[in-house]
Amino acid sequence: MSDREFVESETKQLSILEEEKKSIEITLQAYEKSISAKVDAKSETQLTYYRGEIARAEAKCKEDIARAEAKFEEYRRYCNTQISILTGKGHPDPETGFVYDLKQLGDLIKKEIIDQVDHKNLNLDVPFMKDKLASCEVLVMEFWNILAPKITSTSTTAILHKIHLIETNKNSVEYFGE
Repeated sequence: MSDREFVESETKQLSILEEEKKSIEITLQAYEKSISAKVDAKSETQLTYYRGEIARAEAKCKEDIARAEAKFEEYRRYCNTQISILTGKGHPDPETGFVYDLKQLGDLIKKEIIDQVDHKNLNLDVPFMKDKLASCEVLVMEFWNILAPKITSTSTTAILHKIHLIETNKNSVEYFGE
């Protein structure tokens, strides 16, 4: 599955969870109305019974909503997938034929970026984001500050030209180190 397909899949899962939560809330409201209509025509004993039924239904719906919200939060926190596209520029090294060795670049990105942010709360768990707003714009600038000097120091010809960070299909940032 490609990164874009994964992001689309996770976004769809979040939408499904939101719809489940709305459905549970609507069911609870309908059940309360139904019970209230029955209570109007019943004796005091049955009234007590129906009040208990309403309380049990409310408790179950609140549990279901809490479970859906927890699942939603888990998806939001752990599946907030972001895709980075790095663009370098320079002349091919006469010895290797590469502007920059892609294996070396992949290892650098994994060590310096992915291992630092993957499945982490950017506000709490990522040292280079301490005391910073966890927006795409700030995140891409921090990525630049980490990667650009390392690329320049490990290559005689390559420089980082652009980082394109895609958070969703409607939100992305391109940063040129300016």
